[in-house]
Amino acid sequence: MTNLLTVLESAVIPLPAYQLTALLIILGVCMVLRVPQVGIIVAYLFCYGWGWRFCMRAIASNHPSIMAGYFIFGGLVCLLTVIGMMRQSSPDQE
Repeated sequence: MTNLLTVLESAVIPLPAYQLTALLIILGVCMVLRVPQVGIIVAYLFCYGWGWRFCMRAIASNHPSIMAGYFIFGGLVCLLTVIGMMRQSSPDQE
């Protein structure tokens, strides 16, 4: 457990400025167009990609099972989010 804490404390995740700029622009457009569900999915995918970068550099390089678990869990969360958003009725439809 202390090894994991040491890795997390010393980790540096460089986020490219173009990705941050693209995320902010896309989220702004989603807010203006009143499609927050799309904005949530986009933000999730960006954060998932940044987490994947961290996972590959810091943790999963020695543990392929962690990499596979991260990929499977992330895909499952994304799938459940999309299903939940499709089933949810919006206030405009009532």
